[in-house]
Amino acid sequence: MNLFRHLSPHQLALLVFAVYFLIIITDVRHFARHDPGSVFFDPDDAFAHKYTTVRQQEAEAYIAAAETTEHVKAREGHSMCVGIATVQRDGARYFRDAVGSVLAGLTRQEREDISLVNFIVNIDPTAHQAYNESWLELVSDEVLTYADADEATKQRVTDLDLMLENRFVTKPLFDYVYLLQNCYDDGAEWVVMLEDDTLAADGWYLRTKEATAELSRKGRIDNMIYLRLFENERLLGWNSEEWMSYVFWSVCVEIIVLGGLIAIRKFLTMSAPVLTARTILVLTFIVTPMSIVLYFLGGRLTVAGPRTGISRMDNYGCCSQAFVFHRSRVPELIEYYTTTREGYVDMLTEVYANNHGLARWALMPPVFQHVGSTSSKATGPSKWGRNNAENIWNFHFEGFDAEKLKSQHLGG
Repeated sequence: MNLFRHLSPHQLALLVFAVYFLIIITDVRHFARHDPGSVFFDPDDAFAHKYTTVRQQEAEAYIAAAETTEHVKAREGHSMCVGIATVQRDGARYFRDAVGSVLAGLTRQEREDISLVNFIVNIDPTAHQAYNESWLELVSDEVLTYADADEATKQRVTDLDLMLENRFVTKPLFDYVYLLQNCYDDGAEWVVMLEDDTLAADGWYLRTKEATAELSRKGRIDNMIYLRLFENERLLGWNSEEWMSYVFWSVCVEIIVLGGLIAIRKFLTMSAPVLTARTILVLTFIVTPMSIVLYFLGGRLTVAGPRTGISRMDNYGCCSQAFVFHRSRVPELIEYYTTTREGYVDMLTEVYANNHGLARWALMPPVFQHVGSTSSKATGPSKWGRNNAENIWNFHFEGFDAEKLKSQHLGG
């Protein structure tokens, strides 16, 4: 205690701040370990398949029991068409889990509100392992293949498949349009387009319906292009192109702190012995900058992440793993994709939205995870010892508690 009495006000302020700063760092290290934009990011823990493993087991159990289970199909007047396009992948069976996770845990009423269209995009559908298994027909409302298409469509997809150059940006887009058109013709108000290497969380349908209801209630449908159900969190950090904004607000904080301290010293005279000029300088130009630096080191998702629910996300959205379209938007998108003829769906959709001033919305936290480990396109430099496709990941998804989700789902 004698030591503290001999400290000057600014020395005491520094000591208190040092203790406080160490406590805050400890807390930030804990909360930011799953934030890829944080200096405290722990990739080994963040990429661990926690909830994903649980959900894969539930999905597999659902499919394994397909032959001994009564399967409900879509009722007339259902509101949602879920389309999943799949191609045979050597050494991987994502599609089975994708379908199982979409269906596992649904109530009877929820399942009746969904038309599930599974699309085998191989020209010869028998080349796809799932096509030759009984579960696919049992759990689907429709199994779509090119074998049932008209001759012109068959010839077109054959030509696209034979194109070695750009084959990964032509036929996949054609497949997407074909499935999108099928879901539109289904008549449902909402079209959910999923990739076959995704995994749905328990309660995904309920949360999606709540989100679409909110968008409808607030009159946002006319100006929206999609609702995103998956987001790659790698892209939601501090973006270099916004550096001027970060500098501006940092300077504003400095001015506010300095002005506040001066005002306190002036109008609260009893503070004068403590708030000396030197102490004010220490608080303004040492303590505050260090706090600002820690704020940025903590990562954007940790300190200023999107709120729970639906959030506007016109920038930095990535990937087309799980889109929800209102049927009123589908015809123009089909026309655009068809006219464009080639390109990646996510990139083309962003271009269209920008050109037409359309809003993009995302559900937070996402209710789908990307589990694929291969990709047909570059997704930026590989990091953390993982390839580009594996880095398309949502870290919040792995934090879901299976029992809590189930309780919220059934209680909702």
